[in-house]
Amino acid sequence: ESTTRDVVVPTSLGGFPVRHIGIQAFYDCRQLKSVTIPSGVTSIGDGAFLGCWGLESVSIPASGTRIGGAACRVCPKLKSIKIPSGVKDIGEAMFFECGGLESVSLPSNMTSIGKYAFYKCGKLKSVTIPLGVTRIEESTFEGCNGLMSVSIPSTVTTPHFKSFLSSGS
Repeated sequence: ESTTRDVVVPTSLGGFPVRHIGIQAFYDCRQLKSVTIPSGVTSIGDGAFLGCWGLESVSIPASGTRIGGAACRVCPKLKSIKIPSGVKDIGEAMFFECGGLESVSLPSNMTSIGKYAFYKCGKLKSVTIPLGVTRIEESTFEGCNGLMSVSIPSTVTTPHFKSFLSSGS
C-alpha cells in the first residue's frame, strides 16, 4: 500500500509481446497514479482504468487503435490525455465522471463520440471536434459545467440534441 504507484507496462511477458491491455485490467486500483503503455500495444479493454481514483496520467502509444468504453470512467484526478491517431471512436462513457479532466486531444481521423463520453467532466474548458466526426451521441458533454467552447465541424450529421445538456437540464 504505497502512496504512489507508477506502472510501466512491459513490452513482453513470458517471451510474448504485449499487444493488449485487458478488460478492467486495472479496475479499482485506487492508488495507481500513472500508467505508461509501450509501443506495440494496439488496444485497451473496456473499463481498463475504471475506478482508478488516483490516476493522473495515462501514456497511450501511437500504435493504439482501440480504447474500450468506460476505459477511464471515474478517474477524477486524470487531467489530460492524448488519444492516438489510430483511434477512430471515443467509446461510451470513456471519461465519465473524470471531474479533473482539463484537456483532451482528439485525433483528426476520429469518426464518432459515444454516449456519456465526457459526462461530468466539470473542468473541461474547450473541445475541438475533428473534421471527420459524423456522430455525437446523447449526453456526451452533459454536466461539463466549465465547458466554454466546443468547435463542431459541418461533418457532424447526427448530433444528438441532448449532447450538451448541463446538470439539472
